[in-house]
Amino acid sequence: MGVSVDRTASIIDMRESYLPQKQQPAPWQPDDASDACTTCAGEFTWTRRRHHCRACGCLVCADCSPSLLALPHLGYETPVRVCNACTPMLSPANSDTSSTASDDDVATFSSDCLDAALNEIAAHARAKPDFVKSEAINWLVDSAVASTRTTATGMFRRLVQDSRIALTPGGAITYMISTSDVADATSHCAYLSTETTKCRNCARSYLARMAPAVGFCSLDCKTNSEFSRADALRAEMLCD
Repeated sequence: MGVSVDRTASIIDMRESYLPQKQQPAPWQPDDASDACTTCAGEFTWTRRRHHCRACGCLVCADCSPSLLALPHLGYETPVRVCNACTPMLSPANSDTSSTASDDDVATFSSDCLDAALNEIAAHARAKPDFVKSEAINWLVDSAVASTRTTATGMFRRLVQDSRIALTPGGAITYMISTSDVADATSHCAYLSTETTKCRNCARSYLARMAPAVGFCSLDCKTNSEFSRADALRAEMLCD
């Protein structure tokens, strides 16, 4: 489906028509209207999820809508998601209420918190060296290293600011663990090299601490193993 040139023009018109003079929130673009972000044209997947900009209503990915702004002229008194395309068009007054991880917020993270965040991302990066920002944020939230996506976003930005995470060479939206930090991340997190084990059912390697069942990489594998064991026992009984 993607985002056509004509559709891009209509999206720009939609954004301009609702910023900032309108008093009613923009109608949300239906989820099935596009399979790609209207800002970067990146295809939506299970890691790059659909979001709606509260200012223009367009479908965007998390990387293209990192800002949270209060939009009182649209009825949003508390900060809401705003895409990168709309942010410059908003009134200057709104910039004072921005609650996306600011430099002050980012500076409050302790070195231990940042080390934990880096180690968690590095653990996943062993299997997926190139990753997008939204994937890293999901990893931090799912592992409880960060309590909210806002906190995870702040941690990620701080790691990027400190050059501990960097854009991949020639990449536009994918990141990697900085070469200078690979050894440090490994030394601070011993399980990176010792926690990987093999599933009892399919023999595939997996991270034990992330497994849903001890000894198995997935619940399906555990179930299949139990069925196989039950079948083996029935076969033994028939043979006897």
